[in-house]
Amino acid sequence: LCSESVCDGALDSEECQLVTAEYCAFHSEDRGCALYVPIFVRAANEATSIEVHSGALQGQGIVSAQLYEAGCACGDSSCASNAGSVTSVSGGDEGLVVVELMMSASRTFKVCAGAGSGSGVQYTVHLANVLVADTSCQFHMSESNPCTSPLCEDPVSEECQAYTAEYCSQFPGDG
Repeated sequence: LCSESVCDGALDSEECQLVTAEYCAFHSEDRGCALYVPIFVRAANEATSIEVHSGALQGQGIVSAQLYEAGCACGDSSCASNAGSVTSVSGGDEGLVVVELMMSASRTFKVCAGAGSGSGVQYTVHLANVLVADTSCQFHMSESNPCTSPLCEDPVSEECQAYTAEYCSQFPGDG
């Protein structure tokens, strides 16, 4: 696993997360895998999906999933999140689970899964964490704000940082 080129210098990349999850699904004897939970970054208010390999769900047939608040245990019904929803789940037989999601709040969610469907599902498998970011523009006082400037196509560029600093000096109450 450590020799995988997709993980070179990018341990937190989605590609490396997927390779690690696949490795752990098929190498449960590796004690490090008991500590591993993939983390995905997604935008708020956009339909999205995650793909996760899970040895615990392999061969279990129908799989269901639910979102929980990050600080809660999977299966704790008092912590099921109302700020997002699982719109569909597929896979599971071969260990690959695809979960389609919609989350409306900027925070971290746990994606928990279990075998079966309906009210009797025990959501005990912590499939992944999803960090949800609000990608909407935070500037509103002027139409020439950093969100609309061509200088900010790359929001971490020096040009964008300078433009944003200038904008904020002109509109100190914005953003």
